[in-house]
Amino acid sequence: MIQLENICKTYTVKTLKQGKLLSYNKKEIHALSDVSFSVASGESVGYVGLNGSGKSTTIKILAGILNADSGRIRVNGRDPFLDKEHRKTIGAVFGQHQQLWIDLPVQDSFQMLRYIYSVPKEEFSRRLQEINSFLNLEPLLAMPSRKLSLGQRMKCEFAASLLHGPKLLLLDEPTIGIDIQTRKSVMDLITHLNRQYGVTIFLTTHNLPDIETVCGKIIIIDGGSVIYQGDQAEFLKANQDIRKLHVETAENINAEQAAQFSTTVCSVSGISGNKLEITYPSDQIGSALDLVNRIRQTYRVQAIAAQERSLENVINDLYEKTGR
Repeated sequence: MIQLENICKTYTVKTLKQGKLLSYNKKEIHALSDVSFSVASGESVGYVGLNGSGKSTTIKILAGILNADSGRIRVNGRDPFLDKEHRKTIGAVFGQHQQLWIDLPVQDSFQMLRYIYSVPKEEFSRRLQEINSFLNLEPLLAMPSRKLSLGQRMKCEFAASLLHGPKLLLLDEPTIGIDIQTRKSVMDLITHLNRQYGVTIFLTTHNLPDIETVCGKIIIIDGGSVIYQGDQAEFLKANQDIRKLHVETAENINAEQAAQFSTTVCSVSGISGNKLEITYPSDQIGSALDLVNRIRQTYRVQAIAAQERSLENVINDLYEKTGR
C-alpha cells in the first residue's frame, strides 16, 4: 500500500536580521532525511515521534499535499502528488486543519463531500449510519461547523474523511480535543474499519496508548530519520530490559526503610505509605523474588503485582538514550 524510498524534504525558513528592516537570514531545516519504510495493505501502523521530527510532513507527502525533494514514493502503486484522482482513495484527518465548511450545517458539508467523491446515495446513507453507530453524530448534524466545540468538530472531521470509503486512512492527531469516551469510540471505529474492510491505517498521535491499542506495527522517527520500524509486540519485548514489582505491606514503610532492602541488582523505593516498588533487570526475576522474601521476614506482605512497561515508557527511554 505504501512504499517510501530515501525520501528527503527540506524547508527554507526566513528569520529577520536583528536591527535591520526587511532584511532576512535564511536557514534550511531538514524535515526528512532519507526516510524509507513500507506499509502493507490492511496493516495498522503507528507513526511515532517528538514534535518537529517529521511526522506531519510525512503524512502530507503521503496525501499528495507536499512533494518530496528527492526519493521515490508510491501509495497503492501511484505517486500521490502527481495522480490527483488517486487522492479520492485516501481519507485524511489533520488535527489542526478543517475540511468542513464553517458556515454550513455539518450534514450539508457531508452532502457536498458526497457529490465531490461521487458516492451513490444509498452507499452514503449506509456509511453515515455505520459511522453514527460509533460516534453518535445525530445531535451535531444540523449545527454549523463554527458552532461546534473542538471535540465535536473533530468527531465530524473524522466522519467526513470516511464517507467515500477510503482504502487508506491517514490520521494526524485525530483525537485532539476529544474526551476519553469519544476517543475510545474513535479508536473502536478505526479498529472496526481495519478488521472489517481491510482499511490501511497510518496513525500519528502523542497519545501512545491509542497506538498501543490499535496498531500492530510501529515506525519511530527522530530528527527526520527512521530509527525503528517493525512489530510493536516484538519492539516491546526487546526493550523490556527493566521491570517492576509493586509490593503492598500491612505496615507503613518510609523511604529510608525501603532503601535498606536494595541490592546491587534490585532497587527498592517507597511509593507511598505501605507500597514499595522493586526495579530489576528482566533476566533477574529470581533476585527480585528473593528480595520479596527478605521483605516478608520483616513486614507482612499483602499483595504483589508485576508491572510491564508501556509503549510510552519504552519510547521515552529510547529518546533519552539519544539525548532528545
